[in-house]
Amino acid sequence: MTPVHRTLGLFVPAPTPKPVVDRLAEALQIALADPKVRKGFEDSGSTVFAADRQTADAVNAKLRGEIKRWGEVIRDNHVEPVQ
Repeated sequence: MTPVHRTLGLFVPAPTPKPVVDRLAEALQIALADPKVRKGFEDSGSTVFAADRQTADAVNAKLRGEIKRWGEVIRDNHVEPVQ
């Protein structure tokens, strides 16, 4: 059985300028470094990734991997949408 994990992230439209993406990522990393914020996520059952896994590139790579992985599960099991 394939384990399922919830992933939360901050997303912006593709054409968002890199300086804006970088600033948002920096602000998010600062917030997630706060023990109170971290505890709130952990108390809800979430795992806060290490800072190097919070970058836009790392999140994009993770998302691409999840799309590939779950696409294979859907195709291999002939999952069809419910009408």
